[in-house]
Amino acid sequence: MDQPKVVRLLRVMQLLARTTYHSVDEIAALLECSDRTVYRYIESLRDAGFAIVKREGTIFQLVEPPKGGVDPRQYVCFTDEEAAVLGRLIQCLDGNNPQKEVLLRKITAIYNAAELHKMTIHRGLDRVLANLEKAITGKRVAVFHDYASSCSGEYRDYLVEPFKMDVNSVNVAALDLRSGHNKIFKVARIREVEVLPEIWTREKEHKYPELDVFRMSGEAPVHVRLALTLRARNLLLEEYPLAGAGIREEDGRWIYDGTVRRLEGVGRFVMGLLDQVKILEGAELWDYVQAQCRMGLSIKPPL
Repeated sequence: MDQPKVVRLLRVMQLLARTTYHSVDEIAALLECSDRTVYRYIESLRDAGFAIVKREGTIFQLVEPPKGGVDPRQYVCFTDEEAAVLGRLIQCLDGNNPQKEVLLRKITAIYNAAELHKMTIHRGLDRVLANLEKAITGKRVAVFHDYASSCSGEYRDYLVEPFKMDVNSVNVAALDLRSGHNKIFKVARIREVEVLPEIWTREKEHKYPELDVFRMSGEAPVHVRLALTLRARNLLLEEYPLAGAGIREEDGRWIYDGTVRRLEGVGRFVMGLLDQVKILEGAELWDYVQAQCRMGLSIKPPL
């Protein structure tokens, strides 16, 4: 099986393992392939022993195996970034390199690793994860108590309708009932999840916020174009693997061209490499960086 097929098969497993169901045509659109191809992947997974059931129409789900069996859903823990890194690593190998087949066998072996799921769940968060699952499956309103917000720089409570967790339980998407915005919350930053008796009333507003390559979500996308030195290009790829799709070589220099959802992520990258990055397009980013630099210079160091 070639590298693109491996990546698509992993993506199918991710989508089938999620608590939010996807139809065959939705999966096909996400993977940019035909419905028949998706059906073939589903049959391949079934032939390999994965328990996949048909929910309704063309909606399928990877489900819990019989009692005592190993639950493969625990091991489908590749994020988009991890899949991108994996794809690049395999692509770097020579076409005749026997290590390609060795790597593929090791990937298969991962799904039999009894301890792998412990790597994806933070210690002490079992109750938080259990209550998130309860709120999502029961379509209940919840309170995220003492959420450590990076944006506000403080702990605060959020009244939300949580509706989707990602494949490795790192993030949860929820509608903030006070602001009316869909947001991505880091599970590890939630001290406690209180599940309320109230049922969702605004489900039609639920929409998974799109993340940019700098892992930021927001309501007002901004187009940016950056000129990078080789060092900056390498650091961008290492820290934000999904940025690779927007990088190309142009006139002897590296250019990143893409859309960001919020300025904080790309802004931190630019400010950390002011002598290595030039802002070619994106007046909002230029203003943001200048304002942050002025603010930093105005703060007096401690005596």
